[in-house]
Amino acid sequence: MSITVCIAPAKTLDYPKGGGHLWAYLNWALGLRALGCQVIWLEAITRPTSADAVRENVAALKFCLERYGLVNCLALYSSTDETLPLDVSSIGCLDLDAATGADLLLELRYDTPLHIVKRFRRSACWTAGGAGSGNGIELDLHTSMRCYRLVAATCGNSQRGVHHCGTLVCRWMVAG
Repeated sequence: MSITVCIAPAKTLDYPKGGGHLWAYLNWALGLRALGCQVIWLEAITRPTSADAVRENVAALKFCLERYGLVNCLALYSSTDETLPLDVSSIGCLDLDAATGADLLLELRYDTPLHIVKRFRRSACWTAGGAGSGNGIELDLHTSMRCYRLVAATCGNSQRGVHHCGTLVCRWMVAG
């Protein structure tokens, strides 16, 4: 049985021509898949939008995701109190209920509404520049019981005259 990770990228649906922007999130999705995870790509409809605009943006994003085998992984939700302007299954997308069945929400957009995040059993929020070194990442993992922080950093710091050795140093600690 594989782990299902739902990634919440920042506005790839609203920015369909942002290739470099999209690629940052594709790296996460493809890396997770390479590790054997199933991936759900969770996108927010962030403002009142017409059904035609949603269809157009979904088609553009799916076109980009198709070559990477992620075309059937797209899930949609409304980040406002508005209901979605169409049934997401009619455009080949998953709904929020399907996405929240994932083992983990990887929050990459920083502003997914809390009531959405709380629907997941576990969530993690990625922040750049972990360990105070500028060479790693910090990943906060939230469960119903605790918040953990994974600090991962490469050893060395070229700005301080120390060469990178390519070693990844990771440790989990209870946050707060």
